[in-house]
Amino acid sequence: MIMSLTSSTITGNIVLDVLLGLIALCLGVYAILNSTKLNIMENIPRLIKEAQSITEFVGPEKMKWVVDNLTDILPKLFHVVFTKEVLEEMAQNIYNHMKEYRQIYDESKKEKKEEE
Repeated sequence: MIMSLTSSTITGNIVLDVLLGLIALCLGVYAILNSTKLNIMENIPRLIKEAQSITEFVGPEKMKWVVDNLTDILPKLFHVVFTKEVLEEMAQNIYNHMKEYRQIYDESKKEKKEEE
């Protein structure tokens, strides 16, 4: 039995192909953005540590140095998504968590010394 192709079947196939292509494109962009975000987040602690050792900078200047270096690491294409404001917020959040962890660590060391 030979099936005849109608225009609605062909149109349906084209629409489905385009839709699947768009979904694949969106998933690819999403994967690239997540990979880039991971790369940024891996570099922030290292850059914060380096900025802390730069004695001629004070607080806001150190954060600006971190953000400027993060911007240099990123390909230009991603500057639209990862603006300096977004990078600064990411760096500040990681810095806050690092500082909080350090305080908890110092307190636990202090408590152990008191117990001895």
